[in-house]
Amino acid sequence: MKKQIISLVVVLAAVAVIVYIFGGGEEKGRTVLNYKDATYRIDGRPVQLKNGEGELVYEFKSQIMKNPVGYFGNEAEGDLNNDGVLDVGFIIKMYSDGTGIFYYAVGAIKTENGYLGTEAVFLGDRIAPQTTEWLSHEIVVNYA
Repeated sequence: MKKQIISLVVVLAAVAVIVYIFGGGEEKGRTVLNYKDATYRIDGRPVQLKNGEGELVYEFKSQIMKNPVGYFGNEAEGDLNNDGVLDVGFIIKMYSDGTGIFYYAVGAIKTENGYLGTEAVFLGDRIAPQTTEWLSHEIVVNYA
């Protein structure tokens, strides 16, 4: 369990930095004032949240699929990209076509123009998220 948490933290921090650097950083039009309105990426597909709610839209077997995505919570603040500004890490959930609820950890990088969403890191389905906290320059997500 401890190895999974450490791996998740390292991956989330690395994704945040990579998205920030290679995703255009503070490119105008990509940042938003509220991190619950940012665009995050699940499996490489963009999900635009509005007031913490959105949809993952994709094509599967020639059909357009839409999975509801929403803010779950468990926020933690810390500096994910080492720029001296507090960013936000939290959990989002996605409802599948079946009975599963898939949980992801995401980061919202704070820039002078607003927040920039990161790639989502899959935590699991049918899990019970417990706490999200900032420890030693890393966001740690605990779940059962």
